[in-house]
Amino acid sequence: MKYLLINPPVYDVLLFVGNSQPAHLLRIGALLKSQGHTVDFFDFDPINMTGPDQVSVSSEITRAPERTEIIKTYGKTDVAVLLNRFGKRSEEFEQFLTTIQKPDMIFVTSLMTFHYRGVHEVIALCKKIYPDVEITLGGIYATLCPEHARRSLADHVFVGEIPEANLMKPDMDLLESVPEYAILKTRWGCPNQCSYCAVHKLEGRKIRSIPPDLVFKQVKELHIDYCIRYFYFWDSNILLNWDEHLGSILKKVRRSKLDIRIDLTYGFQPNLLTKEICLQMKNSNVPDFFPLPIESADEQLCRERFHRKTTAHDLKKAVAMLRAVGYRNFMFYVLVGMPEQSLDSILKSCELAWELGGKPIILSFTPIPCTEEYDNYRHLIEGKDLEDLMPNMLPFCTNEGQLDELLQLRDYSMKTVAETKNLLESQLHVKTWQRLNELYADE
Repeated sequence: MKYLLINPPVYDVLLFVGNSQPAHLLRIGALLKSQGHTVDFFDFDPINMTGPDQVSVSSEITRAPERTEIIKTYGKTDVAVLLNRFGKRSEEFEQFLTTIQKPDMIFVTSLMTFHYRGVHEVIALCKKIYPDVEITLGGIYATLCPEHARRSLADHVFVGEIPEANLMKPDMDLLESVPEYAILKTRWGCPNQCSYCAVHKLEGRKIRSIPPDLVFKQVKELHIDYCIRYFYFWDSNILLNWDEHLGSILKKVRRSKLDIRIDLTYGFQPNLLTKEICLQMKNSNVPDFFPLPIESADEQLCRERFHRKTTAHDLKKAVAMLRAVGYRNFMFYVLVGMPEQSLDSILKSCELAWELGGKPIILSFTPIPCTEEYDNYRHLIEGKDLEDLMPNMLPFCTNEGQLDELLQLRDYSMKTVAETKNLLESQLHVKTWQRLNELYADE
């Protein structure tokens, strides 16, 4: 059979542009090829937004987000905001469809639940050109919100994962151009019960891992065949069973003397870190960049509401162990925009990040379907569409004064203490600057 795999565009107010790949689609493509099928692949490239300096790419790739006429508002305010469309233009996709042989089946993936508009758009385009070809929609949105996903024109909504594809090496030949990195997922499942996280729904609570020998084999082949040096492990609970999984993989990398880097920018659970693990990571050239969770400096909130396993003490201990072996570059996730969350509590969380010698990463909060937080706030989100819960639209913001504060808090994201002290454009920044001077009076 002939398959067409599609990674859709994204509609959002703003979007982080960084390292991303439709990694599971690339594995599904590899699985289909191994079964003797033919595979075409179209990546709207919504996150990377491949620029003109990239080699071997289409001249029609979008250089900047497209402004739309879709008007939304921030939370419960009357402040209007336009959605942007991130990714290649529909015209390029339609032109692509005229250059390939008609597929027997189309697979469309999906990411965040609040980004469903791009998914529906792509399915409608496919039905316009190939009305008699069956379309299967899968991915995060389809798994968490299958009833909503059935509103698309997809013939089938696939819930869950394809276990056989999990074991496949991503087929980089499907991409328009081979990047210098690969995103790998070598582990699934999470026994934790964090109230804001949907991993347990997507992957289950039981830990499942790809054997270290197979992981290393794939890493080595990707390095040799495509000159890929950086491997981003986007795994749940990557430190669990260290010796049997990641520790074993890193040992194989060290012994091979391959010029590669295993990157843990997806983060890990700080209370699972030990001095020995830190030393092994350093000896394995794991890059000096660690995003770690603060979420909130309110210990009671983290423990009783979020059900977090890690405390501020664990976080400080982890940073100290990492610093002891030479790591210096730390980022800390801070949640903002929760109902009834005070500005003071947010600033305390940012202060903890600065106290630990790192930078806060400001994450706007939204309740994710199938999580405890979604149920907690069901009375506040009743009647809202999934798109209205987009975190960048701060769905729980109640007035323009709070909106101004929350938008300005984004200025602190990825900034050091010194950089933050220079932000004096508003009363909010002045207040923070004064607090920082009190905290760091001796510096």
